[in-house]
Amino acid sequence: MTDRDLVYQKVGMILHISQAIEYNLHFIIIYDNILKSCFSKEEVIKKLQTKNEYYESLSKMPTGNSIDLARKTKIFTEEFVISLSKSINSRNYYAHRFFKENFINTNSNDYSTYIEKLDRDIKRLNEMNNELGNDLNTLISMIKKKIA
Repeated sequence: MTDRDLVYQKVGMILHISQAIEYNLHFIIIYDNILKSCFSKEEVIKKLQTKNEYYESLSKMPTGNSIDLARKTKIFTEEFVISLSKSINSRNYYAHRFFKENFINTNSNDYSTYIEKLDRDIKRLNEMNNELGNDLNTLISMIKKKIA
């Protein structure tokens, strides 16, 4: 694999992790909403039956709107919300501008600078996604306790 191929692979990894972040964020919003709005086992079960519809509505809106929703419902600290926003900005950069602004126009065969930056961003996004995954697992456990 050439360094150029490696750059493409790493950008793909960033986009993949970003999608996982968005997925986890949406289900955190959904489960947080269920926990805050349902007081009986029956209410929780009813809401769980419609969670996929809620997910579909969230997935149709820009991720920035989901972050704003998480901010308004105080799911995360403001510091974490800022980190989420940065992760979305990274995703948008790689999806829409990275190749246009830097990569395709380079005449150099030295991709080490790109690879180093991509590795840092992959690490940061993986950490963010792991934290969201932990939060999601906590919410799922709380819901399971409510319906047990």
